[in-house]
Amino acid sequence: MSFEGDLSSKISVGGFVNSKVYGEYVLEYSVADSSGNRAKAVRKVIVRDTAAPVLTLLGNVEYKISKGQLFKEPGYKAVDGLDGNVSSLGGHPRGSGYLKRGSV
Repeated sequence: MSFEGDLSSKISVGGFVNSKVYGEYVLEYSVADSSGNRAKAVRKVIVRDTAAPVLTLLGNVEYKISKGQLFKEPGYKAVDGLDGNVSSLGGHPRGSGYLKRGSV
């Protein structure tokens, strides 16, 4: 155990985090006292998208139709803070005239 007190100013950090590129990054911290005693620590930083997109239904959220009547999809859109408009990444294209039989 070191009796030198706070050695925070002597800590060296190795590694780099690029917050513009998804992935895992490792930072390595090390310090030594005047007697040559060393301490090391490792921190993992994960860069990822943690915010869900916002999904908006166009038109009403509830429709009542008769049995056998065609349902015309009024549309939808999805926007993500990082990826922008993601409406076309899944499902049927907005306003495509997607028809479904049955009741909602």
